[in-house]
Amino acid sequence: MRTAVALILLGGALLAAPEPRSSVVDDWEIHGDTLVLGCIGWPIRIAEVARRLEMREDAAHACLNSLDPKMPLLVEQDAKGSVVGIWQLTEERLRKDLRVELKKAGELLEVKLVNAGKAVHRVVKPNDGSESGWREPEIYFEREVDGKWVRGGKPGRCGMFAQDWQKDITDLKPGEALPLEGYLPPDMAFGLARPFKVKVRAVYVYRGGFMARAADEKPDPGPMGKTPPFTLVSEPVEVEIK
Repeated sequence: MRTAVALILLGGALLAAPEPRSSVVDDWEIHGDTLVLGCIGWPIRIAEVARRLEMREDAAHACLNSLDPKMPLLVEQDAKGSVVGIWQLTEERLRKDLRVELKKAGELLEVKLVNAGKAVHRVVKPNDGSESGWREPEIYFEREVDGKWVRGGKPGRCGMFAQDWQKDITDLKPGEALPLEGYLPPDMAFGLARPFKVKVRAVYVYRGGFMARAADEKPDPGPMGKTPPFTLVSEPVEVEIK
């Protein structure tokens, strides 16, 4: 079993239960033979985990003890509230569930953040300052140059921006798409004059509460809790402007 994602299924029959729910659990710990999930107060006996998985109890203990207690858990429950799955919420898991979609709309580019997974994820909507990297999240385009991806420039601007990025935290449910606005257009980002043809991709970066304009302060994730920093990159799109 790969402990990086450490999936624990508590009974195959429960996986088909209707209307499953999921929670990000920042605080959890193992007390003796029990796993305690802080936010929902749900104790799970490790012996029961081992029985359901048809594995030895010491192997179940080893699997759970391999999880990083500093990282949150993603807990899935069925409609009755029974826990049916537990994952370590890593950047790898977030990149698996979330994706940035980039598509052309005439001469414009539309960017969306899509939850392609089965769990609710906390994300941050871009706002004024995201395109400059001054607040969460940071957003920008990259262009392909000689087989390498080069980041676009940051705009010249005044010092006013939407500093309180925590107001833009939202829950993105499975199947939902969040429009991402504020990307600097490719002609401005890369100093291109018409006509031009360029291959670009969109990047979305959450840095764990980082504020570039307050570098002397410690990151404050606020309601994002222990969600780890992560970077999402779209598939490339070729843009031609005449």
